[in-house]
Amino acid sequence: MSSRRRWLGLGVVLALLASAGGAWLAGSAQAHGANASPGSRTYLCFKDAHHTGGDLDARNPACKQAIADGGKQPLWDWPGVGNSATKGRTRGFIPDGKICSANNKTYAAYDAARADWPATHLTSGAKWDFRFPSHDGHPGTFSLYITKDGYDPTKPLAWDDLESKPCDTHTFPAPNASGSDGREFDWNITLPAHKTGKHLLLTYWQRSDADGAFFSCSDVVFDGGHGEISGFPNDNQWKGTGPAPTAPAADAAPRGDMFVETFEDGDFDDWYGLGGSWRVMKTGWSIANVLQQSNLQGVWQQVSGDVRWADYRLTAHLRAAECDRSDTCAFGMSARMAGDSQARLVLFPGYGGQLEVIRNGKVRVAASVPFDMRTRQWRIIELAVRGDTVTAIIDGTVIGTATGIPASGEIGIFTQAASASFDNLDVYRLK
Repeated sequence: MSSRRRWLGLGVVLALLASAGGAWLAGSAQAHGANASPGSRTYLCFKDAHHTGGDLDARNPACKQAIADGGKQPLWDWPGVGNSATKGRTRGFIPDGKICSANNKTYAAYDAARADWPATHLTSGAKWDFRFPSHDGHPGTFSLYITKDGYDPTKPLAWDDLESKPCDTHTFPAPNASGSDGREFDWNITLPAHKTGKHLLLTYWQRSDADGAFFSCSDVVFDGGHGEISGFPNDNQWKGTGPAPTAPAADAAPRGDMFVETFEDGDFDDWYGLGGSWRVMKTGWSIANVLQQSNLQGVWQQVSGDVRWADYRLTAHLRAAECDRSDTCAFGMSARMAGDSQARLVLFPGYGGQLEVIRNGKVRVAASVPFDMRTRQWRIIELAVRGDTVTAIIDGTVIGTATGIPASGEIGIFTQAASASFDNLDVYRLK
């Protein structure tokens, strides 16, 4: 980083990074929409195949075969499963056996009749937060269909395999939320009652501003689950495209002996802050809850902990979902917050990160590092504070140290002109 980026929060101007105007929204910016919760075949296969954050390398056997048969492009454009000429037609227009591809040759591999697609485990009759990311945001009507009892996933899906009436319908003029995959349609549904075992949920989204429609096939299992994903190497523990969690440092006490926050209780009552749109939500591809801030306008912060905390290591999982402006978009976390002084690790999507020490409102950039911090990618970030020294760590790599920090203080997380998710916040007592 050779120049400085603008930080608008707390009246402070921070470093601009070298390149401005990079593409901050990767992959599906020109695509249309697909289920993220419960995840469609293309969505979950993309998440599986993109586990390294680089090229696609599927581990699930069904996803691996789909790439072999249809190439990688369908997964890079996972929201594009559509047919431009439906005009409201489904049965009789889309042939049996080609429903999950919308009779679109590009996605034909995702019609494969097999029982090992990644699947979401649900509870029949329960409430569910249904999420459908769509950057284009066309107006239209969603119709959700579940398969009949006796459904066999090893046979090609036919229209007669689906219940004749939708289990849910909803009409939107535009996306009503911003989630972990950007703009999305989001609403609560009641899952079909009296269903057990393996089923398929078909989502049919007919646009009202054009003739086309989009189809999403989500493989589900009604077994009392709460959103767990099976079909990945580490079932129910996959957190996204970032690296795997790292073990605490050798000089740290057992995990989270001072503070643990996973948001699995559904709230963030131990935190306080002003403004923003903070809420606990499921990621759509894991059992895990996350805390997400979705207001793209402004600087928003949540604070927790104890002003007496001194020597500790703060660890968090962080994921950027969407940016308002590439030159001001930022997010991160703080340690030893005391009045208008703190140590802070700030990340900029598409550019990199920097360690800062703030004393009496004045900012000193102690270290900076360029790296490919993309939106929709999990990172593990850490701040270790001991004595008057702070060390910043990103994905297990130390990016810098600094001195002159407050003697003790609380912890915080923040966003600026960005939507971001936070999870697995732990504070370890340093011996």
